[in-house]
Amino acid sequence: MKIAEIIQPDDFHLHLRDGIYLKHTVTYSSKYARAIIMPNLKPPITSIEQAKSYRNEILNINPDFNPLMTLYLNQNIKKEELKKFPDIPWLLGIKLYPSGATTHSDYGVKVSELEYFYSYFELMEKYNIPLLVHGEVADYEVDFFEREKVFIENHLIPIREKFPYLKIVLEHVSSKEGVEFVNQYDLTAATVTPQHLLLTRNDLFFGGINPHNFCLPIVKTQHDKEAIAKEVLQGNPKFFAGTDSAPHPKHKKESCCGPAGIFSAPISIELYLQFFDDYGKSFYNNYTDKDLLENKEVINRIENFLSKFGADFYGLEYNKKTISIYKQEFSIPEEYPLGNETVVPMWAGKTLKYTCYIS
Repeated sequence: MKIAEIIQPDDFHLHLRDGIYLKHTVTYSSKYARAIIMPNLKPPITSIEQAKSYRNEILNINPDFNPLMTLYLNQNIKKEELKKFPDIPWLLGIKLYPSGATTHSDYGVKVSELEYFYSYFELMEKYNIPLLVHGEVADYEVDFFEREKVFIENHLIPIREKFPYLKIVLEHVSSKEGVEFVNQYDLTAATVTPQHLLLTRNDLFFGGINPHNFCLPIVKTQHDKEAIAKEVLQGNPKFFAGTDSAPHPKHKKESCCGPAGIFSAPISIELYLQFFDDYGKSFYNNYTDKDLLENKEVINRIENFLSKFGADFYGLEYNKKTISIYKQEFSIPEEYPLGNETVVPMWAGKTLKYTCYIS
């Protein structure tokens, strides 16, 4: 039964990888009209020419999918290229990876050397180039569950206050402190993942370690999850969808030192819908016995979160196509193909209440 139709969503934080994986990963994200593509390849994307070449590879697989590209912040970025950003509509930002904080962050910025890049931030402010931040320290001395909090306090707040006209996105916000930071400042927003809305650290450790629920920033407490969920459910325009879908082959995730990353791309829209249904029942006062997603106000909030707020922040037009939402159960496969291997999705084997299709 079709219950609603909304503007086709965007994914404002996506890892597609490259090489043999790319054909599958692009296809898995094709329910989205556009996605901001992360630049942490090996070697990283540090020039406009590299970004253009990577974008063309994606378009060759699906010309109807619009990849919005980013550069990887390090000293290889030529400052003269920054002035070209306003004339390239598919080039949307520069990604800050603290060195050692996550997958392929070896080329990232040492937090002790962040002030070197203040001259870049000045130019980014001038040319209206958003700074996309993986907000974690990678110091062994810092508690793993406080890496986002410490990065915000020690590094991100000083950047935010020194460059008040720089657009900043705290990617994959994962903590109460992250929510408070985003709400405190203008020109500041956050992407929100399915895992940080639906999982806590209990889902990572209960019954034994579940490597397929391991991501960075790590999923945290129920208190942190509720802080993020509240902003999404109440329709705060500073918070919008970015899946951070990050595929790794099953055998690597299940190894003795499995990499960080949760794969959700093919079912991420449905996971967001499930979140609104599961958590909205206690949040919205006007909930009735009818299906929650048949409520027009709720559908409007879902559309804002998935399809409008991110576009508004980045100054993009809304997508022309729509997706239709059906009340139709869907069992998440145990695995998906990934090149010559397989990848295990979030909530593998569970049943979702809704399915959606491009209208």
